[in-house]
Amino acid sequence: MNYDKYQFYYPPRVEQALSTKFLEEYSSNDYLVQPKLNGDSAIIFTNGKELIIKNRHKQAFKKSTVKLEAIIQDFCKENKVRSWIVLVGEWMTKSKKNAENKSFNDNFILFDILVSKGIYLLNFTFEERYEIIKDLCSSSYYDGHILKTNVENLYLVNNLENNNMTDLFIDVAHIDMYEGLVLKKKNAKLEIGLNEKNNSKTQVKFRKPTKNYHY
Repeated sequence: MNYDKYQFYYPPRVEQALSTKFLEEYSSNDYLVQPKLNGDSAIIFTNGKELIIKNRHKQAFKKSTVKLEAIIQDFCKENKVRSWIVLVGEWMTKSKKNAENKSFNDNFILFDILVSKGIYLLNFTFEERYEIIKDLCSSSYYDGHILKTNVENLYLVNNLENNNMTDLFIDVAHIDMYEGLVLKKKNAKLEIGLNEKNNSKTQVKFRKPTKNYHY
């Protein structure tokens, strides 16, 4: 499906939250296992000239996105973006800390792509879309949970080994900037995002408890 002008489509959103007591039931190769970051979900629409940033509710950000815009502009230069691309990621603005106990503010972590080279990636699976992002971003080790790209302040979620889900959850969740884990069905195909419920049944999240929720 061609995408030749800005139009908002809702990204896949993980709604189902489960207690960590069910973690081991998901130790299979059917899922991509990725860290869940504690930031603000952002959808980036750009063709290298126009740049629109929305939150997952189709609204403009209330917080400043000046630094995020600079990151995306650098990304576009690095990849010579000339046609529409739509990226989904987490904009870190909540003063959450990394493994070194330092604020991770003003970094953007990619975890999905909806449009590439002017094509809306309908029927592309989570796994296929992840490979498209990875091809766009030369990446290197950061902390084992996310990857550092060749664009400053731009990162990519890592696919994690799920041999022991309980140990993996503990390893991720003890770091402040991570909420827990998101599991995505590898072969789940992208449906058109006409509302927030589209694409929501193919993911599940496991979060560390907070004052707002138990999991």
